[in-house]
Amino acid sequence: MRKSLAPDTSRDLLRELAALTIAIGVAMWVLRTGAAAGAFASFVILGIPAMVMLWMGLSGSTSKSATRPWQGVSLTVGVILTVLALRQLANWLGEPGDASNGINVFWSFGLGAVVSAYAARRAGVRFLILFSCLLSAVAVAGFLDAVLDGGIAENFGIFRGLIFLYSLFLAGIGVVLWRAPDPSRKRVDTEFEESAADLPLREAAEAFTAATAVAVFACGYGITSALGLIPTIAGVDSAGSGIVWEIALLLVGIVAVVGGAGIGSRGLTWAGAVGLILFFYVVGLDVHSGERRPDAFGVWPALLIVVGSIFLVASLFPESGLGNAPKRLVDRLRGRGRTD
Repeated sequence: MRKSLAPDTSRDLLRELAALTIAIGVAMWVLRTGAAAGAFASFVILGIPAMVMLWMGLSGSTSKSATRPWQGVSLTVGVILTVLALRQLANWLGEPGDASNGINVFWSFGLGAVVSAYAARRAGVRFLILFSCLLSAVAVAGFLDAVLDGGIAENFGIFRGLIFLYSLFLAGIGVVLWRAPDPSRKRVDTEFEESAADLPLREAAEAFTAATAVAVFACGYGITSALGLIPTIAGVDSAGSGIVWEIALLLVGIVAVVGGAGIGSRGLTWAGAVGLILFFYVVGLDVHSGERRPDAFGVWPALLIVVGSIFLVASLFPESGLGNAPKRLVDRLRGRGRTD
């Protein structure tokens, strides 16, 4: 088996294509015949290739320090199929449609998050860190829907607040990954050279990206009825917004874009940019008041222009520089203590 899975560029490409086409094929099979075949048959159809993909991804490397790119594709596909299979299992254990119940969303997506985190740890596939964090956020949403009296629809303000707090927890996971580098941890062996010293930050960036995406969802949900960018929740008046959520959305977007640019993370930068775009529409369409007023210049545009102008003018004076303070803050975050 080791010889069959030995590194080879051409055969690696074939394995990547195999993982993608098989995943699409079995998912389409279930989509077309799932209702007629039944939940258990759908679970088997999805579960068997999921286990094969995960097994190949975790055992296919001949190197103790590096993972081949095809293994990353195989593991990602395996995690997706695992979540889909677990949802079919929930339908089989209960009734058709039970997979969408809060408690079933919690355990199915929660197990998917655990599998993704384990695969990320074993194989060093950074994308799976992002995937694990996002799956865990969905699991938390399902848990809240199950435990809140009346579900999410009756307690949407509480739900948004708790989801935002969970985004801070995910950011904390990113800091932990950054502060606890493991020299023995695997990485994906690509054609692009990457310093081992950069790996902890790259892994942390995946958790930071997930945290930003979850925070943007919590803060920016009020725009959904105006643009339809995020699926609405039945029974929820999604047009509502508020000054606190607007400020939080602005800050999340700015911090993510600035931070992503500083550490070179495209995902974090894009997540922050989406937050700023949502902020633009939330405030620009005056979702908070529920009515459009084309003749009203408003406070927000004036405030943003004035603050931006102050920042620009301040940047022209050498005295406004913070010296080594930003570097000292970064060093403390990654656990290197104080620097001179």
